Amino acid sequence: MNATNLYSQIKSYSNLDETQICVLHKPKPNTPCINNPCSNPSQTKVVDFDKVKSIFCRLNNQPQLASVDCITHKGDNFLFVEIKSNKNFLTHQLKSSNAEAEDDEIIKSKVAGYNLKKKISDSILICNKISGNTNVFESIPCIYVLVTDTNTIEDPAQRFLANMNILAYNSIDIRKLTKLNKALRENLESLGYTNRYVKCSDFDDYIRNLVVSDLHSETLEYQHL
Repeated sequence: MNATNLYSQIKSYSNLDETQICVLHKPKPNTPCINNPCSNPSQTKVVDFDKVKSIFCRLNNQPQLASVDCITHKGDNFLFVEIKSNKNFLTHQLKSSNAEAEDDEIIKSKVAGYNLKKKISDSILICNKISGNTNVFESIPCIYVLVTDTNTIEDPAQRFLANMNILAYNSIDIRKLTKLNKALRENLESLGYTNRYVKCSDFDDYIRNLVVSDLHSETLEYQHL
C-alpha cells in the first residue's frame, strides 16, 4: 500500500468525484470562494473528506467523527488538508477597538475551537478502517496541511512594508494576523505530525514542489502578497 493506492481506495469507497479546495472553502455560508471568483483558483484535485467521513459513519452505524476537509496525494506522500478563513475571522470577529489581551484570548479560543488534533486523529482512524490496516501510515508518509486565505509568514508586517501592497490588506490588521499565524503554527507543531501552513493561492505550488519522501526537508515557502 502506498499513498496513491490509499487515495484511490478511499475515492472508490466513497464513490466521490474529485474537487478543488476553492470549492470546499466557504468564507461565507454556502458560498464557495470559487464563486467570488478567486484570482488564482487551485487546480489540485482533492477528495472531500468530510463527505467520506459521513459515508463511513453511516455505513458503520457510528456516531459522527471529526475530519479534515479533504485529502490529496503527491508521490509517496498522503496529505490531510484543513481549510480555514483567516480573513473572515480577522475582519468580522476581531474588533479594532479590542484591547491586545482581549484579542489574545479570542485568538486562543478560536484556534483551540478548530480542534485540529481530533480532526487528524479521526481522519487517520477512518483511513485505517477503510484500508483494512490498523496502522496504514506506518508505511505511508503523511502531512497535515493547513490552508488559509491570508499570508502565512510569521511576520507579515515586514513583507507587507517591503511590498507596499496596501490594497491586499486594507481590511486586515497586520499585527492581529501575525498573532493568529503564530498561534496556528504553534498548534500545528504541538500535534506531532509533519505539517505545513500555506496560503490557498500557493497551495498548487506547494504540492508541485513537494519533495517526494523527504518530509523533513524545508520546502520553499510560497508567499505572494
